[in-house]
Amino acid sequence: MLQVLAGDLEEAICLHAIYYALWLRFSALPERYNYRMKSAEVLFYPLRPEFVESTYHLYRATKNPFYLHVGMDVLHSLNNYSRVQLVACTSPV
Repeated sequence: MLQVLAGDLEEAICLHAIYYALWLRFSALPERYNYRMKSAEVLFYPLRPEFVESTYHLYRATKNPFYLHVGMDVLHSLNNYSRVQLVACTSPV
């Protein structure tokens, strides 16, 4: 996101493509990924917003509809893999 805001679009687009490839592979960004081993070391996603924010800012800067597609992929993954069942709780009054 900061690269986009600073006007470094080329680098921002390249890094976003790398992160999007990881998102497609794991349906989320792993908390830690080992590039040498090409594997995730920590396989949970703490719902960090940076990738989605970067996608939004890249779309705003480029108007490329590809980033709308990325946003839909992210939304689909979050809805399918990050939801939890709500449990009604009763509390004494």
